[in-house]
Amino acid sequence: MGKFWLAAQFFATKLGLPAPLALVAGLIEFFGGVLLAAGFLTRPVAALIMGLMFVAVIQVHLDAGSFWTSGGFEYPLFWGLVAGSFVIRGGGRYSVDALIGREI
Repeated sequence: MGKFWLAAQFFATKLGLPAPLALVAGLIEFFGGVLLAAGFLTRPVAALIMGLMFVAVIQVHLDAGSFWTSGGFEYPLFWGLVAGSFVIRGGGRYSVDALIGREI
């Protein structure tokens, strides 16, 4: 529970965003990653992850430069682009979406 409060404090003080958005971001990262790995609701979940990563690039990492080793935007931008490819292409033939015949 302590790490949530640190994240909420970071959102409020450093980013100027409402503290409850820390919970939303954490839920998107955890459950979004699980759903994306399973290929369930692939496109909507990937769109949420892509949006989250681009907000992270702009709000947190942009001022640190490009290299991830110095806290730059290279790593979250990469994952945002990967999520964007899932938005465009979907989960593929081995995803849960394809298995149940409901790929959106």
